Amino acid sequence: MNIRHLRYFVDIVATGSLRKASEVLYVTQSALSRAVSELESELGCTLLERHQHGVRPTRQGLLLEERARGILGDVEGLKQQLLEDGGQPAGQVRLAMPIGMRNRITRPLVRFLREEYPNVRVDLQDGNAHENRAAVLEGMAEMAVIQELDRGLPLNYRRLFTEPLCLVGPSGAGLRIKQPVSVATMATFPLLMIHAPNQIRWTVDAALRSIKAPSEPAMEVSSSILLLDLVEDGQGYTVLPESVVAEALLHKRVSAARVRTLKVTWVVAWIKGKALSPVSKIALDKLCELAASHIHSA
Repeated sequence: MNIRHLRYFVDIVATGSLRKASEVLYVTQSALSRAVSELESELGCTLLERHQHGVRPTRQGLLLEERARGILGDVEGLKQQLLEDGGQPAGQVRLAMPIGMRNRITRPLVRFLREEYPNVRVDLQDGNAHENRAAVLEGMAEMAVIQELDRGLPLNYRRLFTEPLCLVGPSGAGLRIKQPVSVATMATFPLLMIHAPNQIRWTVDAALRSIKAPSEPAMEVSSSILLLDLVEDGQGYTVLPESVVAEALLHKRVSAARVRTLKVTWVVAWIKGKALSPVSKIALDKLCELAASHIHSA
């Protein structure tokens, strides 16, 4: 059984589309289709069903996808062990990071790994907290930086930092980062918010309900970057972590004020009971170092 074909199959199932998998893998759709056909011929069963919007795995396809992930993990671990026996850490770091941390933490982390560990391959996903949590729970990422959530999830956590939530308005709104506002003041503005489920959304909604203020936002979107763009355009106000707002504040695109009592805690999460690879531990330690440096410089 061809290891490359198994890797192709896992990515096809993950994306739900030959076209999307082709874009991710930089492999033609015809090559992916041939790989699936060869697997089906070798295994004697149908692995994928075509539908209007892409493909979905059959029952046998789901079983293969689950076992293939284990096989690919074993192969990657063997490659890593052989390279480490030669004295150079190697392997793959699969990490999901929040969009808002891309400049202060994500880019320095990638730079460190690329410069210090050239045999380490970085597989980076850049999404919102909900997408990143799903990525680690579904095996698309080994680690994810997310907001602290219910400890009932099957995840291990390592705390990064806690920071204030800020009311964010247009640059001319006169908000000052070191002049905090109350939840009651926050409630007087038309709020644009991230779609639920999202911990920041839950935190804000709970705070508004606690003072019996309406919690229905004026608009809902899926991206903190889009929120900042809309606030800059004067479409309303939003509530975001201070780290997410920092760059926009630096360039005076928006103004912001911390909201008293409202905070968010960021953690690194990975599947409970599953040991991190040696190179992922290196990435985790550097991630925590960068987070600590971010807090001290804030």
